[in-house]
Amino acid sequence: MRYINDLRNMTTSQLQTTPATGAYKYKEFEDVRGLYAPDVKAIIMERINDLLRSGQLVYERVEKPNSIAIRIGINGDSDQGSTKFNFQLEVKENNHSVNNLSILTIWFGQDKTNLIHHFMKNPMQQLDSIIENGWHVVINGSKTKVIFQPFIVADYMVLYSFFGLKGAASSYNCIQCERWASGAKNRLNVLSYEITDKFQLRDVNTVDP
Repeated sequence: MRYINDLRNMTTSQLQTTPATGAYKYKEFEDVRGLYAPDVKAIIMERINDLLRSGQLVYERVEKPNSIAIRIGINGDSDQGSTKFNFQLEVKENNHSVNNLSILTIWFGQDKTNLIHHFMKNPMQQLDSIIENGWHVVINGSKTKVIFQPFIVADYMVLYSFFGLKGAASSYNCIQCERWASGAKNRLNVLSYEITDKFQLRDVNTVDP
């Protein structure tokens, strides 16, 4: 925390020339300063290895041979003038332990959609690749494929900003809103082609701040 407190008081020029501990990189957007993890995979690998050694990691065998599934929670929180996003792996106990909680990005500003998209863009691109491809670890002497199951966990307002919601008049109503509050409310099912036509996916390139 000492480094984080020092960061708050540094000038921009100092921040650009001062290396961050933990291999974090400095980033700035609209006069908001922060850090992000440039190598998320290395952090996750370290956590998995440490938790395997301590016997704390929760994982389950899946149908694919020599494969396991690990749940990874992406957590967002905004408080006292800063916003941070972390990840946590499922463990047997002490879920919020420093041995499990790892920072993806932190910035000294609000949890606005444009700031989330800016500071989370690189970590989320890395996470997308990790979740899509997985990787191998050695468990009990056997090479095992890790399959990640992601979850986003945050309070309502952080989730609201994370997904780019704009209120009840949003152009991107969720399926449940369409199901119960509009023309589809009297039908048993919303058809898949309607979802394709009406409900566009959000990403950092298509959502306005």
